[in-house]
Amino acid sequence: MESQPRPLDSGLLIVAVLGPIFHVAGFVARGVGFFYSDVTRLAVAYVALALSGAAAAWLAARRQNWSLRLVAAAALIANIGSVAYAGGVWSRDMRRALADAVMAPIEAGKIGIALAPADDGAVSAAELAATEEALLDILRRNGLHESVVVRRIHVIASQEQAEHVGSRLNANVVVWKTVSGLNPTVEHRYITVLNANEDIVELEPFGLLLLMATQRHLTVRTEADSSESGVSPFATDVVAPVAAGYGALAAQRPVVAALQFQSALSVEGLPDQARRDLHHQLGTALLLADRADLAIQAFESAQEIEPTADGWMGLGAIALAARDWDRASLSFTRAIALDPYAPAPYCGLGVLFGRDHQVSRAVASYRRAVALDPEGSVPYAFLAMGLELQADVEGAQRAYQVAASLAGSNTGLHLAALERADAIGRNPPTAVPTATALPTPTVTPIPSEGVYVVQGGDTLKAIAEQLDITIEEIIEINQLENPNALSVGQILIIPEKP
Repeated sequence: MESQPRPLDSGLLIVAVLGPIFHVAGFVARGVGFFYSDVTRLAVAYVALALSGAAAAWLAARRQNWSLRLVAAAALIANIGSVAYAGGVWSRDMRRALADAVMAPIEAGKIGIALAPADDGAVSAAELAATEEALLDILRRNGLHESVVVRRIHVIASQEQAEHVGSRLNANVVVWKTVSGLNPTVEHRYITVLNANEDIVELEPFGLLLLMATQRHLTVRTEADSSESGVSPFATDVVAPVAAGYGALAAQRPVVAALQFQSALSVEGLPDQARRDLHHQLGTALLLADRADLAIQAFESAQEIEPTADGWMGLGAIALAARDWDRASLSFTRAIALDPYAPAPYCGLGVLFGRDHQVSRAVASYRRAVALDPEGSVPYAFLAMGLELQADVEGAQRAYQVAASLAGSNTGLHLAALERADAIGRNPPTAVPTATALPTPTVTPIPSEGVYVVQGGDTLKAIAEQLDITIEEIIEINQLENPNALSVGQILIIPEKP
């Protein structure tokens, strides 16, 4: 008969069995982020696993009780197997990290989301891994995992760098983070969206305005105790679904995007600025889903938090789609009053001017948008459409070509602009008769800086002297072709004083 296991053997057997169980459980719970835990905790975990393996090996080799030896041998195999599996996953993760370091562009036809850590430390690496896992899980659950590529990249320090890296990678979205201060630590999580709406198959104003609305830079600012450890829920419950939402927009799945933005909005402790901006994006997604009724609620909720140019642009776009021209004009003008340096409301006003056959004012408004966003493709597309109304074929073709060159990953806009440039060359448009200019609705109060609404009897010289700037500055930023042809109600951008 086999001898009964002694208490020492039973204790060692428990250690041998629990070691691989806890190792696998920890790895399943945290994924690759398990390897980016605190160094001390990781060392303790693997020392304990080594002791577990040693106990299993000793029992399997030195004891005569065959049932004990079989269980110990199985525990030893499980121990080695768990290490081999974790090592394989780690190796694949490292190979991918090295491939990502090469910065090879994301393949054409795929939607790219780039993730950058705050720094090269273990805490940032763990948060990056957790964010990626949450993001991939959302993409899988919504059937987007085959069309969206998630890529890890190096540390990013500014929005300009995020845009540069995103363009180089051919990515649609760049997620990055900065950390500053101690007790509390101030954390800024950023989502820079280069392009999240590729559903541009023809050039029409409403679609172009929505395209501009999706080109955003979202910030989530939070404070944390520097002694706190673990992954912040803002990374997995806000950043991951928002990034997935923009990916869904790029994949022409606006309903999925709206659900992800709504999910992020439900997170407790979300700063007001982030809630406001997410309401804007929720409204835009709902507009893309043809649910203007729900979009109005989203934009109004954003305006209740804080009135912004983005909120008025959303409401203006809804009015434009409903052919409520007066309300659209008022909304775009209010947007300019709040942010005279935002290009989108000038494009919106240009659309209304063009509809009223005020072609020169439409073109002037589009030129202002181009001056404010010289790297944006959409303002050039609007400018090209305005020049078409003037039958300026060469100018329109050049503007369309610039729009195509600046479209980046938006292949739809790129192709639509080039096709239109070719089409007007083959069939030149006829100039639209110019109507009598009507005054632009103004907002009370008009800010003393940022914009100036031309009044009766105004001249450029008088305006420049009144505002203590030069005539040349006004002409340059407003792209005025004829400085002597000001019209009552015309909105002039006033350069910011240093």
